[in-house]
Amino acid sequence: MFTFTLAFYPMKKKIFSVLIIVFACNFCKAQQEPQFSQFMFNKAAFNPSFVGTDNALSTIFQFRNQWTGLNGHPVLQNFCIHTPLQNLKNGAGIIVMNDISGALRNTNVCVSFCKRVPIKKSSLNFGISGGIIQSSLDGEKLRAPDGDYAGTINHNDNLLPLNSVNGIIPDLHA
Repeated sequence: MFTFTLAFYPMKKKIFSVLIIVFACNFCKAQQEPQFSQFMFNKAAFNPSFVGTDNALSTIFQFRNQWTGLNGHPVLQNFCIHTPLQNLKNGAGIIVMNDISGALRNTNVCVSFCKRVPIKKSSLNFGISGGIIQSSLDGEKLRAPDGDYAGTINHNDNLLPLNSVNGIIPDLHA
């Protein structure tokens, strides 16, 4: 069904669509997003246009500890505080998140801002959030199939680190 519908598009649209997909893949980077079991209680963590919409100072702390019997189980701590700015009819907030999954640890700090545009009895919100992510990978917790771990750590893989590796990258949401 899909190929039948696609056959009626002109050839120029097909080529243009394929080129956009190919070039867009060069600019996209994959991310491991934190998992929330009750994300509906902290909408500001996913959508910066939500900050300040409660019309009160909102403070949220979430803790998730999943699969506690397994080594390297996921642990997530999230703290968010946001408030409306009454004089500017805007909202602002701060989000701090710490996500640990096995050997990988991501710590994220973001500042969010929301602009409200009144429309009749409602409003249209535009949000932007910026901050940094400090990501670390503990090579001592990794195990490769061909590795030698008797006494010392030797992964027998040049791509895996032997100790902890850290990096800081910018983070932007809109």
